[in-house]
Amino acid sequence: MITLEEKVKEFINTNGIETNSDISKGLYKNSSDDSIVEETNNKIKENKNNFCSTYCSAIFRRKLIIDNNIRFPDISDMEDPVFAFEAALHANKIIITSDMYLPSNLLAKILKEKGFKHFNKLYVSGEIGKCKASGNLYKYILEDLNITPDKILHIGDNKISDIEKARENSIETFYYKNIFERYKISKMNHFAFEYFDKFAINKISTSSITALSAINWINRGNCSNFWEDLGYNIGGPLALSVIENLFIIAKQRNFSDIFFVARDGYMLKAVYDMIKPEHAPKSHYIYASRRMKNLCINDNQLFSEITKNNYHKYADSVALAGENIGIVDTCAGNFSAQTLIEKFFHAKSFLGIYIASTLNYKFNYINLSIKPHNSKTIGFNWDLIEFLFTSNEAPIENMQDKKPEYRKILNDNDLFRINLFPYISEGIFKFVKDYTKIFGINNFNFDANQAFEYIKCFWQNLSFLDVYMLSQIKHPTDSAQQVYVSLTTTDEERVKILNKKVGKKIELLHN
Repeated sequence: MITLEEKVKEFINTNGIETNSDISKGLYKNSSDDSIVEETNNKIKENKNNFCSTYCSAIFRRKLIIDNNIRFPDISDMEDPVFAFEAALHANKIIITSDMYLPSNLLAKILKEKGFKHFNKLYVSGEIGKCKASGNLYKYILEDLNITPDKILHIGDNKISDIEKARENSIETFYYKNIFERYKISKMNHFAFEYFDKFAINKISTSSITALSAINWINRGNCSNFWEDLGYNIGGPLALSVIENLFIIAKQRNFSDIFFVARDGYMLKAVYDMIKPEHAPKSHYIYASRRMKNLCINDNQLFSEITKNNYHKYADSVALAGENIGIVDTCAGNFSAQTLIEKFFHAKSFLGIYIASTLNYKFNYINLSIKPHNSKTIGFNWDLIEFLFTSNEAPIENMQDKKPEYRKILNDNDLFRINLFPYISEGIFKFVKDYTKIFGINNFNFDANQAFEYIKCFWQNLSFLDVYMLSQIKHPTDSAQQVYVSLTTTDEERVKILNKKVGKKIELLHN
């Protein structure tokens, strides 16, 4: 016997093919990228059970319901909210029940303001003195309406009060997954729950990240942009973690100024300036790249006296508030930026602050995590962090007239990254704004070690869409920023590519 669900799928597919709609082509409707490759479409089509219920057009669902006069009992086992609410519009009466303490007139006002206008009656446990959780509210409703239980289908998102207690009163039910259930089963978001269940040290901060991500996910719906979501879900928590730790260090060390090193420090400076408290140290965006260090330090084969003099002028032009400097960068291998800054800027003390770095006893610095910036150690590609935080500037070739000289001819990799910057940055800013608006500043107990585990869960649970999108990002892996490799390239493959490209060229040596 063919089930109703099978009929539904057949109806949707048939209508989709006849109208040449996106569903018949297998297009991924939640992606902002219209150029999803055929391979991706085919992978979506492979999972037909999920495909029909998740990606099909609501127009076909509505037509199916109207043409076949489908009613509540026919769909109660399908757990499809679109069918549930479309069918509800054809019911004789729509009744809303709530185990809520607010008065019914206020709830009714809120519901109508949110667009839920077509209901006949509202039962609120706080006014009636009976609740769904005990099952007594259902008995009251049946008596008040003077109807039998078989005339009602109750739709709810609580398995106990909405489903079990209603069924105990012989009322048919439809379980509508709440926002967290729907968020959790999404492949793109499942990693957050795995982290929360297995690795989270501070459950309160982690649950707040998950809650904000879930709300952002449901609010954006089909308008979701992959890159903005990546900024919100991954870049935002890490950026806020770094900056809140920086506030603590700056106060303890009595910094007068904080240098955010270009280009990876761009987003961190922007977040710092967005939420910094009164009397926070003055922030500066400082050009101190590996290439500039190689050009300005005498013992390097690429040393240039002209560039050195130009950099002196640039350093002297930076107006410092004092002589106690914090230097912020994502990572440090050879400590190029700190070497350059300590040589050319005049201050009494310098302290490097890195999310992660290699061990180096020559410099005064703090690591926010206990792990080095090694992909094998942290469990994900470090270039992901640099991609999220890097500015929308071209690579810097030199300094002239106290300003950076950018690379004039950009390759497709640089242009693609620059074009994605507005989406990534918007996602990061939005997370920081959302979190601090609700929970305030200095309440984000989520350190770099926890952030690493969180990102690791994401990286090790990539969906095929994640892999496809991230593989398009090619990041420079050498000091001269001329050797580009994909974010999804393994360490072993990256080393092979670098060795092949570099050869004996000193300017391409990896730092």
